[in-house]
Amino acid sequence: MNPREFCTVAGQFASRREAAASRSAISRAYYSLFHVVLEFLEANQVNLPKKRAECHVLIYHCLYNCKHKELQIVAGALNDLRAQRNEADYQMSNLDVESSATACAVVERAKREIERFDRVVQVQAEADLAVQGIKGYIASPAGRR
Repeated sequence: MNPREFCTVAGQFASRREAAASRSAISRAYYSLFHVVLEFLEANQVNLPKKRAECHVLIYHCLYNCKHKELQIVAGALNDLRAQRNEADYQMSNLDVESSATACAVVERAKREIERFDRVVQVQAEADLAVQGIKGYIASPAGRR
């Protein structure tokens, strides 16, 4: 499955103007970006934990510490979207994540960051530099925590 399809579904959920649909849209939008990045890392033999739950924070750190400005922006967005996903999935008292406008904004941000990520990694020299930086981070003491 192409993880970008999660954004399409998220957009459909966001337009429904229902609390559960908005929360689901936020979750799917985050997972779309997360899986796009994860797919790239796995395709480039980046050594990631077998337990996917451990990958969320590590992927943020990998992107943020790979020394590529555009991927640092993606890292920040990934971190923000994860926080919003956690609120949508676990904080039932947070009514902001039930808003269709909030859900639409999250979906649009995920789409923009997927496009940003794709622009970087579609240029082989940029992708190679990113992978080199990510693998360097993982091999460092900070990356092995």
